[in-house]
Amino acid sequence: MIVVTILIAMFVWIGCGGSTTQQGAEVGLQPPLTQDITASELKRAMESEQPPLVIDIRTPEEYAEGHIPGTVNIPVTEIEKHMNDLPKDRLLVLY
Repeated sequence: MIVVTILIAMFVWIGCGGSTTQQGAEVGLQPPLTQDITASELKRAMESEQPPLVIDIRTPEEYAEGHIPGTVNIPVTEIEKHMNDLPKDRLLVLY
């Protein structure tokens, strides 16, 4: 069953120290590291010129039953082990 019910997080600037927003810069705040997005927002992002890397955090068995085309399977229990391997110049979407 493929239903994107909750997108757990969108990592915007993982470890690359992205620039602050104008409003945040005024008070010295960093941009949010996570953001919930809808399935339609994800679809638009995946069709863009610079699509995010979409990571399916379910088990390999769940992933094998069906997944969004173009996604990578890294189970949630292993995501921390792979943090250094993930691109720092690209948006990451975990679901």
